[in-house]
Amino acid sequence: MKNISKIALLAGLAIAAASCTDGNDWDTDGSFAGSFRPTSLSCEQTAKGETTVKFTFGNIPGSTGYQIEVATDTFSVEEVSESSMTFDVAKSPATLDGFRVETKYYARVRSIGTAGVSAWVGAKSFTTVAAQVINEETIETTMTSIKIDWPANTVLDRLTVEKPAEGVNKALKAASDGMDLVKEIELTDEDKAAGSYVISGLQPATVYTVKLFNGENRVGLIVAATQSGGPTGDYNIVFSASSTMGEQLAEVAAQAAEDGNSEYSVTVVIPAGVEATIADKPAEDSADSYSVLTLPNGMSVTFYGERGNAMDKVSVYKNLAIDGRHSVVKFQNLTISGTGYLVNQSGVCSVDSFIVEDCNVSDLTTSFFRTQGGSYSAANAVGALVLKNSVFTNCGKGYGFIHVDGTFVNNVDIDGCTFNGICTGGKCFFMMSKYVQPSESLIIRNSTFYNFCGNGQFFIDFKDKTNGPDKFELT
Repeated sequence: MKNISKIALLAGLAIAAASCTDGNDWDTDGSFAGSFRPTSLSCEQTAKGETTVKFTFGNIPGSTGYQIEVATDTFSVEEVSESSMTFDVAKSPATLDGFRVETKYYARVRSIGTAGVSAWVGAKSFTTVAAQVINEETIETTMTSIKIDWPANTVLDRLTVEKPAEGVNKALKAASDGMDLVKEIELTDEDKAAGSYVISGLQPATVYTVKLFNGENRVGLIVAATQSGGPTGDYNIVFSASSTMGEQLAEVAAQAAEDGNSEYSVTVVIPAGVEATIADKPAEDSADSYSVLTLPNGMSVTFYGERGNAMDKVSVYKNLAIDGRHSVVKFQNLTISGTGYLVNQSGVCSVDSFIVEDCNVSDLTTSFFRTQGGSYSAANAVGALVLKNSVFTNCGKGYGFIHVDGTFVNNVDIDGCTFNGICTGGKCFFMMSKYVQPSESLIIRNSTFYNFCGNGQFFIDFKDKTNGPDKFELT
């Protein structure tokens, strides 16, 4: 019995072996044949700002290769999408190129063998990171500029400047969500080699985003705010040498009219290193380079030097006309020069305050401030002429330094000023020659005068009028 059992068992094994070799006694579906899929998948950008990514997965023995699919959207079907990037690689790890920085991707991998392709492994998400070539330790800002540095000869081609969309010119194209493009600057070979660029013409006290690009890839980003430090008005502009002061103020006046503002304030920042001329565009048939600037009616204006300490310059073409209504006209932190007057007013005007503060004023050889024509009225008056912490040199030959025989000047307040070479040709420092109506005050404090009022002229002269100021103070 035992021998019979062994013979039967061997016969059964022989039959089974024959079945494996010769095929099954039933049909099979070849569509289910396939390769083993890889194990795991990881994706890592080779370095910040690089366009290459390293893909690592488990190699499968017997596989002839692998297919990696990368997309910016999640995968929803087994088939490869036409919008995806696909790569055929021999083994893991595989470093692949062509990826954009600051982009989120999804990746999956499958093996390829003689039996076909395996199921996908993934999908893993990864996000590429931009480089940062801008030196964040050396950023310099002023009221109107931002200076950035990067390693010399870095490969890049342009920079952009953006700021939050609220309150900026909507005609500028959108740069990104919630941002407006302020500037796009193509960098020259000299800029790239220098490794430095000063972005000028910006608004004071404003937060900007600056980006450096190499092609479509961002290679640097900083967020920086321009300095405040100066006065701000209802409208704020940075003077540009590309057009006259008059043209730029006219644009503001047009915007104010569109906004429904009849009286409004404007701050004009004179950028570091830019010399501005107080002038307007001449008539088309005029041979002159400029015409006299008349301030738009209703505009209060402060001309403000960005760097302080009177380092920024303005020159005056003939004179500034202040016809109409102005709450304040002010010059601050400027070096002011000309060949005639700062003001030579003949039209009717109503100005609450005319102020010169922290300025160096020179070579207004005819007169610093003159009014002429007209008669006394509350509607034709300067409420206060204020000179503060300023130096005045070589001014006043044709008329007094302050010469009032037109628009009435009700108060003069001089504090902390130095005067040299004033009216040395024979005119007085202050003259009011026309009005019987008394002014309110003439106050001079903490000031120095030397080399002034030649040929025996008076320091202050009201001519034959019996009424001077109600208050006179010299301390």
